[in-house]
Amino acid sequence: MKQRKILPVILSLSLIFSLTACSEKNGTRDNKPMYNSVNGDTCSGVIAENDKLSLEFETGGNGLILRSKTSNMLWSTSVSDDGFDEEFKNQQIVSSALVLDYMTQMQTNYDTAFSSDTSMCELSAEKTDNGVKVTYSFEEIKISIPVIYTLRENGFSATIDLNNIAEGSVYMVGRITLLPMTARTENNGNGHLLIPSGSGGITNVSNPATRTFNERVYGEDLSEQNVRLWTTEKILMPVFGAYTDNSGIFGIIESGAENAYLYATANDDKLKYSASYPIFKVRGYDKVSKGVSEKAMESYIYDEDIADSVITVGYYPLQGDNADYSGMASVYRNFLESKYGVSEKDAAPLVSLKFLGGVEEKKFALGIPYKSLFKLTDVDEAKKIADEISETTGSNPLVQLVGFGKGGLENGKIAGGYKIASKLGSFSDIADWQKEYSAVGSAVALDFDIINFSKSGNGFSVYSDKAKTAANEKREQYYYQVALLDANKSLGSYYLLSRSKINKAADKLLKLTGDKKLNAVSLSTLSNTAYSDYGNRKNFAKSGMAEQAGNIFSSFKESNIKLMSNAGFEYAAGISDYICDAPINSSRANVIDEDIPFYQMVFGARTPIYNISVNLSQDDETALLKAAESGTGLSYTVCRHYSTGLIGSSQNMLYAADYSGVKDRIAKQAKEYSSLYNKVRDSFIIKHTAYDNGIKKTEFANGTTVYVNYTEKELSADGITVSAKSYKVREGH
Repeated sequence: MKQRKILPVILSLSLIFSLTACSEKNGTRDNKPMYNSVNGDTCSGVIAENDKLSLEFETGGNGLILRSKTSNMLWSTSVSDDGFDEEFKNQQIVSSALVLDYMTQMQTNYDTAFSSDTSMCELSAEKTDNGVKVTYSFEEIKISIPVIYTLRENGFSATIDLNNIAEGSVYMVGRITLLPMTARTENNGNGHLLIPSGSGGITNVSNPATRTFNERVYGEDLSEQNVRLWTTEKILMPVFGAYTDNSGIFGIIESGAENAYLYATANDDKLKYSASYPIFKVRGYDKVSKGVSEKAMESYIYDEDIADSVITVGYYPLQGDNADYSGMASVYRNFLESKYGVSEKDAAPLVSLKFLGGVEEKKFALGIPYKSLFKLTDVDEAKKIADEISETTGSNPLVQLVGFGKGGLENGKIAGGYKIASKLGSFSDIADWQKEYSAVGSAVALDFDIINFSKSGNGFSVYSDKAKTAANEKREQYYYQVALLDANKSLGSYYLLSRSKINKAADKLLKLTGDKKLNAVSLSTLSNTAYSDYGNRKNFAKSGMAEQAGNIFSSFKESNIKLMSNAGFEYAAGISDYICDAPINSSRANVIDEDIPFYQMVFGARTPIYNISVNLSQDDETALLKAAESGTGLSYTVCRHYSTGLIGSSQNMLYAADYSGVKDRIAKQAKEYSSLYNKVRDSFIIKHTAYDNGIKKTEFANGTTVYVNYTEKELSADGITVSAKSYKVREGH
């Protein structure tokens, strides 16, 4: 049965012709599979087993069953619709292992086909060494999708190599939903969904409201026109899950996460289940306008071919006391260790300082406007402030130098022109400072932006080296205005560097660090930006960004350069020596009932973490409590000079960063927090609990327990009484 999802598309013949020209530049698969009908052969029963688990393929091909040999507990990937009322029969997602959204170049919407609909889909299945390969063949539209299911020691995986998808001459694959009912729980029960937005969030299914969530993994694709700038927090971790009582399932998108959206539905009566799952956008598109009047037609141009990507999702069963988000964090930590290696956690200073170097200021000469770099902080001033904080707190702070290149904080030349602005200092000054601080267990990291630029230079052209959209355009980017939750086009625009040029930019930077004897760098934008570039099929629909950025981070690591990331995506955070600007809450979408420090629970075991700057947060008190809850260091953004003439600049935080206005607060807050931080800085979270009365409880591996009360009244938990807007520490035992 086909179901339509409205997607406003109006295509003119001229746009179709332009698409053809565009696709020739983008390229297609050299050996694109042609659609062939399947033979209908299938298998059922146990298809693989090990000492712990068995994997069964359900008769009829509706899904898989994972069974524990020790507890006999089972987890199924789909639900039979036999018990549904007739009106629920249309909700075939509950009984489908795969959902396909497809379209033609000429149609105005997506159509949807379900693998459980025998009138649309026929299966063939063949056993593999440790699982089964299932081909879902949609005869009517001439599309087939092979999926390999593999049993592992502690779960199973599902893999789709997009290069093996076959399409006919008319219909095209747009999106693929994989095993949507695997991480599920019954509506209105004791179940919960893990939502990895920002620091992390939990959906309580006991809340009877019907709610949904749909956000893109690793943020919106900035090469597309219709990006959602209002999203306050990105999905930094490609994970999802569901649990109830003593059973749960945790999912990790192990490859192809850049192509994914994470979708969650809670208490939809038509489904009877609440679930979270990934939807993979495998074909890029761009929205274009034909004409300049108010009646100009808007249309989507789809790319000729699907992305060059291999999608793998791992599913990990949870039982007993581990069936909650703390158990999921433990599984994820183990996964990261196997993927990125064992990480020896660096020393974790109490305070992190982000110094702002310079910012462009508009000036006038004889009535003619021009821009000049306004000095916010030079290197000497930054070191004096850092040394002052060191004397106050008793330890050297972690330091990040941002906006010290040519152009300051604005997106000018790539990597700030690979230079330090003359009025802000020199590389030798920074290298000397780095050497001094690294000797006492801290670091001074100089930040470089190798993603955004608006000026040519150093071998990168603003004309020829910009990332391309699916319509073969070069999308302008704009500075974000927090107050309006929108772009501020009056401040000018910049571009994304072509994905094919990022490695060149990184290589130049790596050479620079050696030439200038730098021992630590910050790659803030590379750590938290993912985007498409339709100049090469390998970069369609954000594909390959994790591997590309991860390889760059690894190259610096292999050269013994300390790395700092800012709100880093998994592939950056997993390699970084320090993580700054970690989120302290989720996007607060209506599906999220509780914010949790899942990001800190996972990465805090590998590297020192510092949350968003206390002085830039909406509420100092809450920011400090969030640090206590997660055991993270305190972070501040500061500058030595400020002018009211900068109010209209591209930087929204300057007024709150003036050091003269925050230095006393830094000293006071650091002194009050140091006692707790010294107890947990070398440990990590093993258990986190959100009590119904508002108290959050964090248990660390060394036995220290912290109770945090965010409410306006005194509360108690486990016999511990916590004052309003405060926290209490119970010593390890």
